[in-house]
Amino acid sequence: MADYDDEMLAQFKSLFIKAETKKAAQIIDPTLMEKRPEIARRALREILTKKAQDEAATLLSDLGIEEKASTLYPKFRNHLVGIQPNTPNDGILVRFINAKLAKKFGKVTERDTSMLSKSIAHVEVVMAELRGILK
Repeated sequence: MADYDDEMLAQFKSLFIKAETKKAAQIIDPTLMEKRPEIARRALREILTKKAQDEAATLLSDLGIEEKASTLYPKFRNHLVGIQPNTPNDGILVRFINAKLAKKFGKVTERDTSMLSKSIAHVEVVMAELRGILK
C-alpha cells in the first residue's frame, strides 16, 4: 500500500464501490421485482442508502475532509433544512444527496422499484454537483 498515492487509493475504493453496487443490483433480478416487489424494493432502498453513504465517504476522503468533523455546516446551512452546527460532514453530504433525490424523484417511501433504480443511478449526478460545491 505504501507504493500507492492517495489518489490511486481513492480510485481503487471508488472502483470497488461501483463493482459492489453493480453486483447487488444484479442480485435483484427481474423475476423478484415482478413477483415480490416489496422484497426487491427493500433491497433497492438498502443499496441506495449504502451508495449514498459510500459516495459521501469517498468524496470526503478524496478532498481530505474529516468525516466526523462539522466543517461543512457553513456551506450547506442554507441548502438543507434541519442541520445543526454540530452535524458531521458525512451526515451533511448524505442528507444533501437524499434531498436532491427527493426533489427529483419524490419521497423515498413513495418510490416504486423503477424509480429507486433510477435514484441509485442518479447518485452519480448529485456527486458531480457536490464535487463542484466543495472545490
